[in-house]
Amino acid sequence: MRNFLALSLAGALLAGCASSDPPAIGAADDGQVLGDLSILVATDVQAALDDATAHDDPIAAQCYQHILTVLPTLPNALTAPKGVVSAFQKVRNLRRRADQGISDEFTIACGPLIADSRRAVLKIAARAASGGLLPF
Repeated sequence: MRNFLALSLAGALLAGCASSDPPAIGAADDGQVLGDLSILVATDVQAALDDATAHDDPIAAQCYQHILTVLPTLPNALTAPKGVVSAFQKVRNLRRRADQGISDEFTIACGPLIADSRRAVLKIAARAASGGLLPF
């Protein structure tokens, strides 16, 4: 369960970046919505893994491979809310799981990608703040 938060957040972010339309909230068959969303996330992560591999990016590939390995073990991680109150509860559930910490396996697999992404964001912010004077 320690992987739940990290993978739920990654799944939510990755699902939000997908080019397909997400399933409708409150659809007639919530089991189908869950299945479709799980497939969408797995398909998106697999596409990211393929792209990272094709572009010789072992840091990202390691993280995406870990997500693909753990994603099927997350029951109810990607269920659609019925409305505002159930959406609030899902956010609350994520926050409560965050208090449990992130697994060592996720930290090892995805920590380098997160650190690399932070470094890139900081470089962009520093360059913007300097008015383009910094050389990176």
